[in-house]
Amino acid sequence: MRYFKYLAVVFIALLFFQCSPTIETFKNKGVKTKGKIAFKQLKVDDEDYLFVVYFFTHDTLSSHNLQNNPIWDDKKLSLEEKVNKWNHANDNVGDFFSAEIPVSYKLYTKYKEGDVVDVIFLPDDPHKAILKEMIPSRY
Repeated sequence: MRYFKYLAVVFIALLFFQCSPTIETFKNKGVKTKGKIAFKQLKVDDEDYLFVVYFFTHDTLSSHNLQNNPIWDDKKLSLEEKVNKWNHANDNVGDFFSAEIPVSYKLYTKYKEGDVVDVIFLPDDPHKAILKEMIPSRY
């Protein structure tokens, strides 16, 4: 019976690692855009650092202007209201997404909420994203 418990744990771990994109995947298939750190989170006994980043899928001047607009800092509006307030369909900024990005303590302390960062996302699943600076420079 113990053997099956260990086997189940190994199977789940392998499944998780196969489903998680690697740095190589982001390097080869990822698309770069600008994102805004909506908020920072600490999880699991203050040891897991996360950014929730909002971004548009097209890296255009319009998307930069939209993200730098004070509307995104208005705490009274929901995210949906903020996106709807900007009818971005004619601005060619692409679709709007948010992603939870696990980061190191160093990155967590480097940035504050509201900072604009370079984001690399996967076009087939834009909710999977990393910060550009998380890709080692040797790539």
